[in-house]
Amino acid sequence: MGTSARQDAEKGRAAAAALLDETADTGAAGLAGAGPEAWTAFDEEVRTLIASCYPPPRGGRIEARLCDRDGRVREAALSGLSGPAAEQNPPPQLVLIRCADWVPQVRERARRELARIVTRDPVAVLVDLGPLIVRLGRREHGAWAVEQLETALSGRHSPVTAGWHPGRPSATWSWHALTSEQCADALARLGDRADLPTRRFAARLTVASGQTGVRDLALRAARELDPATARLWTDAALRAMAEDATEDAALIPLLDDPWPAVAREAALSLSAVARRLDHRHLAARIAPERPLHVRRAAFRLLSARGGIHELRAAVALSADGDPGLRMQARATVRGWNWQATLHRAEAGLPELAALLRRSEHLYERGLRRSRLGLTG
Repeated sequence: MGTSARQDAEKGRAAAAALLDETADTGAAGLAGAGPEAWTAFDEEVRTLIASCYPPPRGGRIEARLCDRDGRVREAALSGLSGPAAEQNPPPQLVLIRCADWVPQVRERARRELARIVTRDPVAVLVDLGPLIVRLGRREHGAWAVEQLETALSGRHSPVTAGWHPGRPSATWSWHALTSEQCADALARLGDRADLPTRRFAARLTVASGQTGVRDLALRAARELDPATARLWTDAALRAMAEDATEDAALIPLLDDPWPAVAREAALSLSAVARRLDHRHLAARIAPERPLHVRRAAFRLLSARGGIHELRAAVALSADGDPGLRMQARATVRGWNWQATLHRAEAGLPELAALLRRSEHLYERGLRRSRLGLTG
């Protein structure tokens, strides 16, 4: 458990203690905006504190009854959330936790209540509950909520909901009821959450939807700090480009993006199709006046293209002002098979000879152009 998760858990336990303190007027309300560990810790701590009391307290606030050790108390608390005499609404996170309860009757009642809660503002509620839903998926009975969230955000419809009007409020909620715009909005907001498992969940569903263009996929890869999630976005961009060559054009402008991570991911995504790119466009981006990250991205693509275009770029960058890029370019030149380039007729003898003259200082003393067959 990371530092943030530990802090959230401690916050949850403190809120539980405040809830059961008759002199305190706080409790679960203080957990608004907290991470999933705060809510699971709150739920567990309330039960622990109730168990330490003799006789155990009964009645009290709805939050305490939803976390009670006795399943009959938890079920009764859920039953009191609807109907004409409904109690004040508790935090939906506590109802969600009861959806993974170990008592079947509590689970079923909680799942009906959760559907009613989601109806109020589907996108906002699902985005708010998303991290906790993902976390509860690890529990024995937690898969149900994850499956429902996936159903809702995938935009799938079923014959059961044929009479449902997407996007309109209703007295009941269908997990198939979000419009495509609502799904995209919810996934984007979940993808921006600080909680890593939630971002991965959102990334997986977004990629599976197939509705994201190559440019956006590359941007998401560049902005994602988690390597595994960034790889998911990058792989999706590569697949999309392989399926549609016209998507190349969407990524080319990103090579000039002022943010280095964006240019890097664009180059990584374009590497597989480097031979389709305009070598003159790339060569212009290794000029000394270009930003370093742009020169690096362009050299990556020219290297992926190979042949004379890679050699030209490597010779040019062997005098680059950046030590790292200069070293990389020089290593390329030193390992170059000049004769193979000549035999493949990728460039004429005069050009190769000129390139070699510019880079002779990179070789060990005694190496002569005649040894490479370049005497012109």
